[in-house]
Amino acid sequence: MNDAQDFLGAVVAASDITSPQLVQLCITDHSESEIPHLHVQVHLRAGPEVESSAWARLDVSVDELRVAARELSPSVRFHMHRDGDAPKASPPCSSELLDGLCSSAHALTDCEATWLVDQEHGCCPICLLDVEEGDEIVCLPCVGMHISHKACIRPWLEKASTCPTCRFELPTQATPDTIENLIQQSIAGLARLTTAPDPSSPLAAAETMFDELPIGATHSGVVAGHPSTTTAGKRRPTFWPTRIFRKSFRGAPSSS
Repeated sequence: MNDAQDFLGAVVAASDITSPQLVQLCITDHSESEIPHLHVQVHLRAGPEVESSAWARLDVSVDELRVAARELSPSVRFHMHRDGDAPKASPPCSSELLDGLCSSAHALTDCEATWLVDQEHGCCPICLLDVEEGDEIVCLPCVGMHISHKACIRPWLEKASTCPTCRFELPTQATPDTIENLIQQSIAGLARLTTAPDPSSPLAAAETMFDELPIGATHSGVVAGHPSTTTAGKRRPTFWPTRIFRKSFRGAPSSS
């Protein structure tokens, strides 16, 4: 066994929770230091119980740590922290955008929650718990379509403007059109992730429309790597998919 395997095995063995699963590693990479090394924090979970280790130094590479971690848990996530001093905190997300995202939260059915967990998209990156039936979740408008519990993401975005998983930057100030586009993209991402096994659900309708239309616009008009039109040349209607879930962000009822 290498140092990474020894370290992870020792952390799991010393855990106070029963049959813990390795769910996330927080890593600060000091590979450019005179003596290359990592600082690592291990997050374990067993059912509703979550446990985090103290930070520890490892004289291994990120790749060696990834291989060792995936041997223990193929679905483990890696959260990279910045090297050196702690970065200056980002400003809060736009309050109007945060309100819009939270108003578009979706309460999961049992089938939707099970599907997300089975597809390894069901773990909230803030509380590290899997989503369950009845949980209200928000999908951030990042390319990774990362989800969080509504109750977790609101306090997060009240203090920062980045996705807790990929550090995608949300605007701290934005026009109503930009906010509306980001909210539409959020709802579309959630529709795609859940796959909506119940064909009568609003998410199923949104998913069907999503397959016919491009992924939502961002600040510059489109998500990086995604065209603003489909191969058939269809453009996203400005009302979609907001009207399925809620009133227009601007407060007036959507036209029907």
